[in-house]
This record gives sequence, structure tokens and C-alpha cells, in this order.
Amino acid sequence: MRISYSIQNIRRLAYMKPVEIRPITVLVGRNSAGKSTFLRSLPLIRQSIETRTSAPILWFGDYVDFGDFKTAVSDESSDKNAIFSFRIDTLEGRDRLPVSPMVNYMLRYRNNKITSSGIEIDYFIGYESGNTVLKRIKLSVPNEDLDCDISYRGRAGTGGSVLVNGRSVEAISSNYEIINSSSNFFSLPTLATKNKDSASNARRRNSYQEALVIELEKLVRRDVSRISSNDTFRIEVANIFSGNLPIEEKFDFLRKESGTQSFRKYYSALAMRDHSSFLEFITIQKTYRALQLLDAISDNLSSFFQGISYLGPARAAGERYYRKQELEVSEILPNGSNFPMFLDSLSNNQKKDFSSWVEKQFGYGVELKSFEGHISINLRAGNKSVNVTDTGYGVSQILPVLASVWWSTQRPPDRWLRPNSLRRNERTIVIEQPELHLHPAHQAKLADVFSKGVALGRRDSSPNRVNIICETHSEALINRLGELIELGSLNNDDVQIVIFSAPDDINSPTEVSLAKFDKNGALDNWPFGFFNYSR
Repeated sequence: MRISYSIQNIRRLAYMKPVEIRPITVLVGRNSAGKSTFLRSLPLIRQSIETRTSAPILWFGDYVDFGDFKTAVSDESSDKNAIFSFRIDTLEGRDRLPVSPMVNYMLRYRNNKITSSGIEIDYFIGYESGNTVLKRIKLSVPNEDLDCDISYRGRAGTGGSVLVNGRSVEAISSNYEIINSSSNFFSLPTLATKNKDSASNARRRNSYQEALVIELEKLVRRDVSRISSNDTFRIEVANIFSGNLPIEEKFDFLRKESGTQSFRKYYSALAMRDHSSFLEFITIQKTYRALQLLDAISDNLSSFFQGISYLGPARAAGERYYRKQELEVSEILPNGSNFPMFLDSLSNNQKKDFSSWVEKQFGYGVELKSFEGHISINLRAGNKSVNVTDTGYGVSQILPVLASVWWSTQRPPDRWLRPNSLRRNERTIVIEQPELHLHPAHQAKLADVFSKGVALGRRDSSPNRVNIICETHSEALINRLGELIELGSLNNDDVQIVIFSAPDDINSPTEVSLAKFDKNGALDNWPFGFFNYSR
């Protein structure tokens, strides 16, 4: 799955078009231009979806600190929304139907695979009664002539509405309340019956599948009244909701599949738009399709953001000795402080593999020495072994970066990966200033590290596909990427440069543009004199 992503109304980024997440995405710009805001919004979403919270966005968490809604959003007025936008070129997923008597027939007759393309989706985050809330979800699928607009009102999101292709969904608005019952950023609405259940004296909450199966069956029973068999109706409803084709393209299929003359006439009339229930029928089906796609989008985007790892700009300095803790560490912290424990938790073969990886790039290997409850990190070149603290500050800053790239190509799948997912596991490394305290020659070598990390992630033996997003001020790194493309070691389509430009340091909004390398490694759309102070 390739996605494009943007944020709006957060700090200086008032508006930007979605930026495709390519295997190597480099963010550049002057200080305070907004590149760090964009980059940190990725771990912001991760900390929001993996932490139990009462809000869809956790502005301050384990990875990044945006303050709160009022300090994060560009305009502090309460009617402003922060917007998180995604464009998904090809969506693949599986339909996860709840176990329910009303959908048992769909379990039998459905097409389990969900596919779509050209999807645009925006999540609007607002502020209400002193709390951050999800205000709106806007979905557009031009290839399917499908638009869905879900709005929530009230702090608990209990006064929502659903519009499909600009039309209110009468079957829902008349019988259900739209409730935002989850704080999860990518959560789907819950449909609660307006009337209380006679037995429990409570309003029943339905999945969208069950609610829309009920409503479509009511409509079909009203229009095809000569048939009394419950099985016949439910088979037809299952066929209507199954598959990936837009409903207008399915009427011929439905006529052929139907075993009764009454239903064949019904579908023929609908296909000709010669039926009083046409708009109601189409709206229910498109609503089901929209919510089905939102479910698959939620699954895919949740997996993508849970695969984000983040390294901040100020990483912990190396120490001569560390207390041995015998921890199992699966991820390096944003400040790199647990890097020694990460190394210690690797198997002997993994330690050798990592050392070899570093040596191929920088000419020295990495070894871990253990004694009397302590460990130390040494660099080895030939027969000489030196403690990392005796090699210069830059080495301690670059080792967590190298380890993050290497580990992303090796790390086994996590428990959060859904077993029914069709997408390949994806790891995205988000790094601020990887070149910190490095000589320009070593800054250039980072381009080789990124290129080889992406290449390793593409091997069949690798459990993960690897993306790298870095914010940098290094001209040497960018130039080396062009050299690798010219040498044929890197595909120019795998790299893009995102340029953040602002006329001043504080007040004006940022403009975002893209520069790309051609096949010869030359940059197109690169601002003249970009690295010069006088510009």
C-alpha cells in the first residue's frame, strides 16, 4: 500500500497537499519552516492510537510533545480543525463481519476480499468543551462515484449524521443515532437504535453491517412482496452487499444470480432507474460500501502507523559502561537511551550481523563486552577495539540510526498485525537530523545506509518493507543520493525531496513543494541557492 499524507492547520502548516510516502523521503527547509512539525505528526498519530486515551489525538505522549490543541492548531479559535489527510492508491483488506444471525448469510455468500483505488480520506480534529474530539470524517472514492461525509456533534459525538453522495441516509437517520463511541483516531461510527429494546429497556448498538442488512431487507421486502421465504430475501441481500463492484455495475450479475422471477424484474427496474425505491436502494448500498472501505482503511492505516519508529534530533551521549538489565528490547527509544540494552537483547548471530552491517558502511564493527554486571560498547577495526566514548561524540549519535535501519529489515512481525491482513508488513523510520555531529563525508554515507536498508527490505527473505523519512540540513546527504541514482544503485522513483519554505521565521504560513531526481541523479524543481544564507 502506497499512501500520501498531509496535515493542515497545525502550527505553521496551514495547508499542504498530501505527500507520498516513498521508500526515501527527505524533508528540507530553514529552521521553523514546518518540516519537524510534519515529521513529528507521524509518531504523534502512533502515540495516539496505541495509548488508551479519551481523545483521538494525544498531543503529549511518549514520542512527541505538541502541547495541547490550542498550542498545536494554527488558529487558536475553537472552531478551527486540525486536518489529517490521506490518499491511498490501492487498498486491499478483508471484510471482517461480526457473528450475528442477521449476517450469517453474508458469511456464506460474501466475497471476503476488499479492494479499491484512488481513495481520499480526511479526519477533522476539533476542540469542544475543553477536549480534543473527532469532528468529521470525509471519504471520497472517485473511481466508484462515492462520497461519504460523517459528522459528529457534542463532546461524546452522540449527535452525528451521515451523508452519502450529498444525500442523507434516511434508513439510518430515521432509526439510529450516529455515535462516536471510541477515542481511536481511525474508529468507525456506532449505530444505536433510537427506540429502546423492550426486554432490556436499553438502546441496542449495532455494527454497520447488521444495521444496513436489516434496513435493506426491510426495503426489499416492501418492494418484492410476493415472496415470503426469509432465506430468499437474505440470500438476495447477501448478494447485493458482496463483492467490490459499484452497485450500478452489479445489476446484471444480480439478475443472473437470482432464482426468482420477481427479483429479476426488480433488478431490471432498478437498473433502468425505473423504480420508486432506486435512490433509497442505492444510498443504502453505497453507505454499506463506504463504511466497509472505512473499516479496511482503519485496519491498513493503524498497521502503518504502528510500524512507525522515531528517532529525535538529540540522542543520548555514549557512556563508558552501562548496568546490565537483561531486558528484551524490541525498539530503540526516540532519544536512543536504550540502545545498549537493545544490543544486549540481540542474539549472537544478530549481533554479528549488525556489526557486519555497520562495518560495510563505516569501516568498523560494533561489539558488546560484558563483565561484572556491566556492559560496554566498543568499535572494532582489525585487531583494535576501542570504547565508543573514546571515538568522538558523532559515533554515539549515529549508532542508533544505523541500528534502526538495520533492525527494520530484520524485525519479526508484531502482535498487532492482523492475521487476515492482505498487506505486507511495513516499517517506516522517522528520523530528525541523522547527520548530527557527523563530518560531511560521513553524512554522505548515510545515503548509502538508507539505500541499502530499502534494498534489504525488498528481498523476499525480509519480513518488512522499509521506508525512511528524514529531516536534514545536510547538503552532502542529498548530493550522495543523486550520485547513487547516477550509479544505478538507487531508483530515482524511490526518492523525493520535500521542501518547506516560509518568508520569515515565525508568522507567515509555509509553502510545501517537491523536488525529484531524474534518472541521471539531477534534481528537478530544486530552488536555486537553497543552502545559501542570502536566499
